[in-house]
Amino acid sequence: MKIGLLFGSRNGIARAPRPTKAAVRRTPLLVEALEDRTVLSSIQGLPIPTAALTASASANANAGLGAALGNLANVSLAAGINAGVSGSVTLNSQVTSLINQAVTDLKTLGSDITTAVSSLGTATTSSLPGILSTLTGQVNTTIGQLNGIADLLPGAAGPASQQALSTLGSSLADIASSLQSVTGTLNAVSSEVPSLTSSTLPGVTSALSTMLGNVAGTTTSLTTNLGSLTGSSTVSTTTLLNAVEKDIAGSLSNVSSSLTGLTSALSGVTASSATQAGAILNSVLMDVNQSVGAVNNSLITLSGTLPQAVTLPLSDAQSFLSSALGDTSSSLSSISGDLNTLAGQLTSTLSSTLGSTSSLVSAALTNVSSSLNSLSGVLGDAAELVPGLTTSTLATLTSTLGSTIGSTVTQVDGLLGTLDLTGLLTSVTSGVSSDTTALVDSLFSLVSQELTNIGGLAGGIVPTLTSTLGVGSSLGGSLGLNL
Repeated sequence: MKIGLLFGSRNGIARAPRPTKAAVRRTPLLVEALEDRTVLSSIQGLPIPTAALTASASANANAGLGAALGNLANVSLAAGINAGVSGSVTLNSQVTSLINQAVTDLKTLGSDITTAVSSLGTATTSSLPGILSTLTGQVNTTIGQLNGIADLLPGAAGPASQQALSTLGSSLADIASSLQSVTGTLNAVSSEVPSLTSSTLPGVTSALSTMLGNVAGTTTSLTTNLGSLTGSSTVSTTTLLNAVEKDIAGSLSNVSSSLTGLTSALSGVTASSATQAGAILNSVLMDVNQSVGAVNNSLITLSGTLPQAVTLPLSDAQSFLSSALGDTSSSLSSISGDLNTLAGQLTSTLSSTLGSTSSLVSAALTNVSSSLNSLSGVLGDAAELVPGLTTSTLATLTSTLGSTIGSTVTQVDGLLGTLDLTGLLTSVTSGVSSDTTALVDSLFSLVSQELTNIGGLAGGIVPTLTSTLGVGSSLGGSLGLNL
């Protein structure tokens, strides 16, 4: 049974068939949607998950995304990184100027964050919203700047370097997407200010200071990484790939810091009314959507770059893959843990005011966490295989992992829709009879069971790696499978 059958029409209007092309950007309830993401490709762009709270609740998961990403890996989406026989990419003055502008924008953001952290040390419940609002505006300015640069980079390049710089632009867009996770956390904390007391305020400001300090540190690393590309008029293919990998790692680090900050800021906070609980829930769900959406974007970029490792000298390819897979696995594990923590916190923060259906939100969060954790295990085990790869097994590994990443993005997209629907149901059933909430609980539990199917992800990747690469039981063991 599908969501579309259960919720096939709203207000008497029949549900239209799901389009095969990218859907029109959806508008969420009470909050702004994530900015559309341009996917690196010479083919038609893939539909990317957006943070549309109620729209996601009435839409099925994009079942074609995983298959498309699998094909994408096989045909080498980021083929332009192969800069030709020279193995290098030309950076003209326009390209260099754009990269330097990105460096300047990130440095400015780092300075803004430092100022905000200083202000948090003396913040009160009255001044905290203003501090957060100012910083949110500054982060949003940087997001706009980075997205603009990402769009301009391909057009500024010469024909031979255009696709390669599209890849770099994609990683810049990943950084911008990860900063939306930061603003999501700032907004979520703002929503809980009315519930703060003199005893809980210090913990919140401390959590924010730690989060922002980590983001500032990542920003500094990213500026160094990007700045290293502008030292000459050409860069090697290997150097460009490594720079893109560091951008991806930095983006995932921002998301991890953001979610850790959110869970720390929620610790010990309890909504004092249904209205406040609803505001916290709405902002937390939007933060999760933005954060996990940023993860999906980074995974898509990673999937596009994996096939390029095959074109590098074997030792360079092994170095790139070790970093890419190891960094991504570590970040996904941390993000998964934060989502699990958040699932437990929401039950205590919201249950006293929003009723039993708040537990559904926690269950949906756990499902998202489990999916990302499964991929973390696969990538971590695959990273251990890299030192022993040959040229032929290298090609097999990158193709298989690209398909697996695509499956995860599809699955997470569906689970985010489930999460949004649980949030909507929790809100609309607030204050109704216990019989009604029990009915909703039972109904949605059935839907959730159908959409989860997390074991299918691991079950598909492990036998393939085992048969083609000679992987032993260690890979399956980390996923709880018997090989």
